[in-house]
Amino acid sequence: MADDSEHIQQVFVKINTNNDGKISEDEMAAYVAMYGHDPNMGRKLVRKLDENENGTVELEELVAGFERVLKLTKGVEFENLNSAVNSVWKAGKIPFVVDPSGKSDSFFSYNGNVIDAMGLFVLDKVHKKKTVDEISEEARKIVVASMKHGQPLNFLMRKGAPSIGEHLSPTVFPAELFKAGFGKDLAAFDKIIREVDKQDGPIAPKGLWDDFGSGLVVTTQFAPEDYKEFLLGAWADWPWDNFHEIIIMSEE
Repeated sequence: MADDSEHIQQVFVKINTNNDGKISEDEMAAYVAMYGHDPNMGRKLVRKLDENENGTVELEELVAGFERVLKLTKGVEFENLNSAVNSVWKAGKIPFVVDPSGKSDSFFSYNGNVIDAMGLFVLDKVHKKKTVDEISEEARKIVVASMKHGQPLNFLMRKGAPSIGEHLSPTVFPAELFKAGFGKDLAAFDKIIREVDKQDGPIAPKGLWDDFGSGLVVTTQFAPEDYKEFLLGAWADWPWDNFHEIIIMSEE
């Protein structure tokens, strides 16, 4: 029960974005939207959980009705993935998609730019196809292309946990990429720009990166119960607070 209470409190803090100690209809609407649901379902949920009828949900009320919240947020159906990802970006977070089927990998690979983390950071290094500097530079080029064209960027991990720490650099492949708001940090963006990138004139983040501060989406094929353990083993400083987990529901 203690573990459950701690988990519910963590969820409460996540939903209560203005930290006023109570969940509003707008906050719950934004939260359920990140799971691909109609925001109005979140507003209705607040009314159902609001036992003292003050228009908001306090922690005790969330505890009492947490099963209702779980039913809406246990996972996202694949057809709602695009909506859920956009809601996460709008909420100032980075989508972290957990999909053992691999369908999400294909979806984002088709609709944007891709950093194949396992292929680039692991296989190319193991087989000595590229040096660490060459790998980092290739990743930089993909990031710049995505940002200047306003396209999504899929950090594709497949069934692996690539060690990326040695590739991180403010002027090549910045850790800030994995933090919400990187697209609006023009000083940080300028650090990864080279003269060759400006052949057609000045460039700046566009589209998703300008509107929401990020167009990054991370995908993994690990099982929901396993992925954090593997990733922390590869990069202990993985900035979890900047991400919102989207678990794709199994079709079975």
